[in-house]
Amino acid sequence: MDIKIIDVRDDFIKFVVSGVDFSFVNSIRRALLADIPKMAIEDVEIHLGAISDEEGKTYESTTPLFDEIIAHRMGLIPIPTDLEMLGFKDECECDGEGCISCSIMYSLNKRGPCTVYSGDLEPLGDATLRPKDAKIPIVKLTEDEGILIYATAVMGIAKTHAKWQGIHGAGYKLYPKVDIDYKKCDNGGGCISICPVNIFVKDGKKVKIANPENCTMCKSCIEVCELDAVKIGYEDDKFIFRFETDGSLYAKDALLYALAHLGASFEEVIDLVDTMKPKDYKPIEPVKLAIDDEEGPEGVAYIPADESTHTPEEEPVEEEPVVEEPVEEEKPKKKAAAKKTTKKAPAKKAAKKK
Repeated sequence: MDIKIIDVRDDFIKFVVSGVDFSFVNSIRRALLADIPKMAIEDVEIHLGAISDEEGKTYESTTPLFDEIIAHRMGLIPIPTDLEMLGFKDECECDGEGCISCSIMYSLNKRGPCTVYSGDLEPLGDATLRPKDAKIPIVKLTEDEGILIYATAVMGIAKTHAKWQGIHGAGYKLYPKVDIDYKKCDNGGGCISICPVNIFVKDGKKVKIANPENCTMCKSCIEVCELDAVKIGYEDDKFIFRFETDGSLYAKDALLYALAHLGASFEEVIDLVDTMKPKDYKPIEPVKLAIDDEEGPEGVAYIPADESTHTPEEEPVEEEPVVEEPVEEEKPKKKAAAKKTTKKAPAKKAAKKK
């Protein structure tokens, strides 16, 4: 497998991965969407009652929205996440009580009339933990309305809740394969002017391919080329992958974490398979195959009769010669003797009466 980075920014990355198939690339996509941890607001404590400012003016802690809607909106605000410094709350040394290694505390104190944004969240401690996107609206406050909130952000993954999904727009496509048949090409340049993504460039008098990964498969170059010199297709083991983050994670860190997570998952499967093997397990030696050109059709593999296919731990069982018992021949049955029949002499005619 080989990975080549094409474009990388804080919240976006585009790269080419080669030497893999669809199943592997899709496993990267699924790991990015569901298994990358990030921080998100989980607990929201809304203060009820009157709120006073520095001048002594009193505001009523009410808003036009229900508290559940405000809490839901705050849960979807991207929170900066450092995967090396922060961890899961249930795996922390604080035994789930909450500390600086597994949770971030925020406060929100605003008074109307105004619009409350995500940038109004103040982290208790490190100022760098302020939400990067400061223009996400939360609620509008009118005159004499105020809001006082304490919120806690914890680590989670998207399998648990969508608010912990930091990766969006993850997708891939086969790498385009663009070829020019220079035996047919007249270097007229019609494909250069028609291409909407500038794949073709003029190098002296010759037309060349500059950025094949930008091809959108519109096939305008094929239609304009009357000499049929341009061919477009795909490479079967090469993909263009891209995704973006919501700002809570760096795109490069998310990719490295996803690959490491896949590697650890595969190792767990291998260890699990090893535990299922019996103690006296021995791998079976592969059976050698040969090609018989005389007895069978061409290209048909067969196992030679003089090679045994038993497993290493089993000895071949010699077959005992079968002794055929003599079969007594049936004697031909004698034909039944013909019955002797005696013809009775005809009775003498009675003497004539005198």
